Order: sequence, then structure tokens, then C-alpha cells
Amino acid sequence: MANDLSDGVLPRLVYIADVPVQPTVAGAGLLYRLLQDYPAGKLLVVEGWPAISPPDRRLPGVAYRQIALWPQRGRTRLKRLAVPWLIMTAPAYAGRLQRSLKSFDPEAVLTVAENYAWLAAAQLAKHAGLPLHLIIHDHWVSLLDIHPAVKPRLERLFGRLYRREASRFCVSPFMEEEYRRSDGAAGEVLYPSRPKDRLCFQGLPQTYSNKSGPLVGAFAGRILIAGYARLIAEVAKRLEVRGGSLLLYGPHSPQDLKRWGLDRQNVFPQGLTDPTELISRLRKEADFVFVPMAFEAGRADYNMRVGFPSKLVDYTAAGLPLLIWGPGDCSAARWAQLHAPVAEVVTSEDLGLIDAALGRLEQPQHRERLGAAAAEVGKKLFAYENCVATFFRALANGRQNGAGR
Repeated sequence: MANDLSDGVLPRLVYIADVPVQPTVAGAGLLYRLLQDYPAGKLLVVEGWPAISPPDRRLPGVAYRQIALWPQRGRTRLKRLAVPWLIMTAPAYAGRLQRSLKSFDPEAVLTVAENYAWLAAAQLAKHAGLPLHLIIHDHWVSLLDIHPAVKPRLERLFGRLYRREASRFCVSPFMEEEYRRSDGAAGEVLYPSRPKDRLCFQGLPQTYSNKSGPLVGAFAGRILIAGYARLIAEVAKRLEVRGGSLLLYGPHSPQDLKRWGLDRQNVFPQGLTDPTELISRLRKEADFVFVPMAFEAGRADYNMRVGFPSKLVDYTAAGLPLLIWGPGDCSAARWAQLHAPVAEVVTSEDLGLIDAALGRLEQPQHRERLGAAAAEVGKKLFAYENCVATFFRALANGRQNGAGR
């Protein structure tokens, strides 16, 4: 195991949430990494339909079950009207869940604050007198498609449940600070971790020694909102003026690229790649990596301030400098400033500042200095062993303290 805890001190753990546990990206990948060293016989995974892991991508030797809070037909019809009903009725599933878990006899419950299954998990833990361990990747209320007048009530509901948990894992220090201020309870910072079996890349990226010519930037991941696309397209334009180019890694169709203004001669789609392959290719082909954080985020604005861009885990592993463009209070900019110097950070929409940042990134020594610092910070914050040890220790403490009973 990747920590100093023996199997005997870890609880029999049931995971109940709407985020699947599989080795992919974002929340699902984080969960898979956290649980892949957990004793298989002491773990049960209950996923919320329709976010179900394919059988060939599940944790080896671990039992998986499913819970459906949505009706399997017509789940998108009148969705916005159905959200309050789902929130109110989700706890009613706790009794059915508890009856279905008797053969497993859990000692603790793990959940993720996303959609609705976590509400059933919280009620189950309360009824059964079990410690509940809550992981928060995103601000729950911000991502619900619900009328603004209902949100204050849901904020209070979240606060009550947050204060009650045995442990509260926040994906960034800014999230932990915000919830400690608003909800009156301290949490534990649990950054996304690097994969357990990721290759360790030594030395400088090859682009520092084997490449000459104009700058090549790279963006990896899904383009979630139009504000991200606008900044990516603008960086591509500024690079084109300098004779440079932009590599796009991710599931971007030709139609998407056209809609976003990214069907440009200097933008080269690379498709989806395995994380290890992505890092290897970035080290060979790119001079810097780009982190856009939209200035007009709308519903996601609060989440951008307290969340954490999981792409920084892979970006820092590549040892390349970061270019972060977004509001000064967004989590990526605050993280980079907290650990400076790891990035060129632009917190204004002034294109002159982006041009100046690209001009500095054209200097190899400056890129090398920023990239080396980013790699060192990433090694410390996102190391698999450190993240899993933090997680396991909280679970063991919850069992020893009898939290929730």
C-alpha cells in the first residue's frame, strides 16, 4: 500500500455517488487513484445511474453496484423542474440502500458532492451511525441547473451536511478556506493525484535542446464553456502573428473547432491521448502549456474561484512553463501566485499583456526556469503517495474516533 497504514485500521468502506470510479479523467480518475490500493475485500462501490463504470475499467477484485435516482426513461424531460424534486427525494433512498448493504456491513461511507446520490449517502450514514467522508471537486450548488431563488436554501442544506461529516476533502486550499469561512468547519486539502504507475520523466523537456523556431503552445482537455474557447482562440491568433502554433489535445470535433473559432491554420488537433503519452508528447513538441479560466463564467464563476483545474497535474509533470489567463481571483491564478514562479499569469483581458507574456516565453532560459519550478511544485503537491496517505489517514481516524456513531 502507498502509505504507512495497515489493512486492519482501514474501515469497511462503501462508496455511494454519481461519479463513476474508473481510470479516466477529472473526478472519476481521482477516485480510481485514491481507491486502487484500498483492500479490495473491504470496499464496495455503488455508482449512480447513468454514470456507470464499464466492467473492464473497474477496480480489480472490488464489487460494484448501481443506484438509479433518475428514471431511466425521459431523464432530460423537464429536467430543471425535476431538480428540486430529486434533491428532496434523494434521502428517501437511504433506507433501501441500507437494506441492500447488509451483506457488506460497512463501517464508513464515502461520497462526492455531485448531483443527488450523495444526499442519499449522507442520509444513510446518519441512519446507520456511520462516519461519512465527503469529497468535493466542484461547488455543488453552482453546477445545478436550478432557479436562482432556490439556491440560498440549497447552500444552507450543503452547509449543514458539510459540518456534519467525519472528514471533508476539498480539491484546493481556496475551497477549504471558503467553506471554513462560510460553513464553520475545517476541511482537508486533497489535490488530484498523479497515477500510481506513471512514468517518471527525468531531465529537461526535449523542446529545450532539440527545437528551434517559433513558439508552440498546447492545451489539453475538454473545452467546457465558451469563455475558455474564446481565450484559446485568442492565444492561437497571437501565436500566429509570431509564426507560432497551438496543439489541441482532447475530444474536439471539426464542428466544435469551427464553432469556437479554432479552425485555424496554426491550430493542430491531436485527439485524445493517454496521460503518460500526453506528457511525453508535450515534452517533445510543446514550449508551454495553456490554462484558460474564463472571464465570463456565469454559473461556473464561483466554482472557478474555489475549484482546481485537474489539467495542472499533467502539465506540471511535463516540466513545461504554464501560461495562465483568467480573472485574478480564479483558482489557477491564485495557485500560480501562491507557488510562484511557476507560470506566466495574465489576469486582464488586455491583449498587450498576453503578447508580453508570449514574448517572455520565447526566451528559452525563462521557459526552463518556470518549467523546472512547476515540475518541483507538482511533484510535491500531486504525488500519488502523498495524496493517498492523506486520504487513508482520514478514513482510519474516522474509524478510530467512531465519528458518526
